[in-house]
Amino acid sequence: MLKRYVHSAVWPGISCMVGLCLSSVDAPAADGFYKGKTLNVIVGSRAGGLADLDARLAGRFMARHLDGQPTLVVRNMPGAGSLQAANFLYSQSPKDGTEIGSIQRGIVMMPLYGQSAAKFDATRFAWIGSRSGEVSLAVLWHSAPAKSFLDVRTHETIVGSTGGGNDTHVIPLILNATTGAKFKVVSGYDGGSTINLAIERGEVQGRLGWALNALMATQSQWVRDGKVRIIAQLAMRKHPSLPEVPLALDFAVDEHHRQVLELFAARQELGFPLIAPPNLPAERVADLRQAFMKAIADPGFLEEAKKLDVEVSPNTGQSLQDLVAKIYSTPPDILQSSKDMLAAQGVSMQ
Repeated sequence: MLKRYVHSAVWPGISCMVGLCLSSVDAPAADGFYKGKTLNVIVGSRAGGLADLDARLAGRFMARHLDGQPTLVVRNMPGAGSLQAANFLYSQSPKDGTEIGSIQRGIVMMPLYGQSAAKFDATRFAWIGSRSGEVSLAVLWHSAPAKSFLDVRTHETIVGSTGGGNDTHVIPLILNATTGAKFKVVSGYDGGSTINLAIERGEVQGRLGWALNALMATQSQWVRDGKVRIIAQLAMRKHPSLPEVPLALDFAVDEHHRQVLELFAARQELGFPLIAPPNLPAERVADLRQAFMKAIADPGFLEEAKKLDVEVSPNTGQSLQDLVAKIYSTPPDILQSSKDMLAAQGVSMQ
């Protein structure tokens, strides 16, 4: 399991794949727009974390590949799972291509659920690209009685959570509602590292909503040494390094419940997105998207990504734009069902 990923998170052949992506992006005119300017990157998380490092790395190489090579300035704006940053980029950032941002992918769902604090329409952002999609995992400690996802339908399985609307809390509950799983969620942990300690101490038996990138960046030795078992992956398609791990979608009790679960799986495809404010000139959007694709094909970027042990399997800005539009076109009955299912388990999405 995960043998390829443990050795290197950067996929072989990445340069060819990026080259194919670049061929689908029209090259903007070299008008020198960025000469003498500053490219500001707003990061919707605290400094030092993986999301912050990811945004800084992408921003640094994008600045090198923008015509005029602007100076890079990174500003952290943590708060409410990137909500503060998303609202700022939407309404306050200049609409000229000199300010972009990195937000958590789950934030795009907030307007759909009528959360009044979300002051944006995610379809109107200019989506620049993402170095990869993401897969959320259901991970159990090796001594947990449940050995497979089928087992968690008959064995109550205790998992740790940070609470609220975080993936560690929402995903086990939506799996309970859509697949008949029996996850018991214990909340109150202040972060992923404390959940991991609780797993080692035997307080909980596992963790759900654990991003594959984060698992391999922080606890690859658990995978290597067989201390954990990955019983399902929440994504629209299997990750190449996990061909034997089933998709959670395949355990939905019927087609309606599968569609509800797909709503949560689809957002994982956004991965680690970079966005720009709405109403940018088309040529600026093209500049930013092409600079991003050139950045992640840059040998220097790939070398640093390898050191960080993160995957590089890029999604273009247009593919992200299309995906967000698809998420926002979710039928009302499916959207309402997802809200009702979570509300029945004490999670309000409003």
